[in-house]
Amino acid sequence: MTLEIFVPFWGDPALLRETVDSVRAQRDEDWRLIVIDDCYPDESVPEYFAGIDDERITYLRNETNLGITENYREAIRRATTSHITILGCDDLLHPNYVGLMKRVIDRLPDVD
Repeated sequence: MTLEIFVPFWGDPALLRETVDSVRAQRDEDWRLIVIDDCYPDESVPEYFAGIDDERITYLRNETNLGITENYREAIRRATTSHITILGCDDLLHPNYVGLMKRVIDRLPDVD
């Protein structure tokens, strides 16, 4: 099972890059990262993602600013798997996070 990881983004672009780096450093590479930019006013953000050559990473920009709560809801609406992770745009994952979550889901698939 591929783990979908969502990052509803509005904040410091440097911290967002650290968050993305922590996802890319996962020992278990079976993940998909979806960043949803809530119209943050910094052109370096879309430029950063345009320079990433990894088909597991998707960068989306909302047409209008939704606000934090609605942007988190947008992440849930875009989910295509039964289990997802939603990270803050300044959160970091331990390198074994994806593998551990997949093992827990395999053992306890009905747990939220």
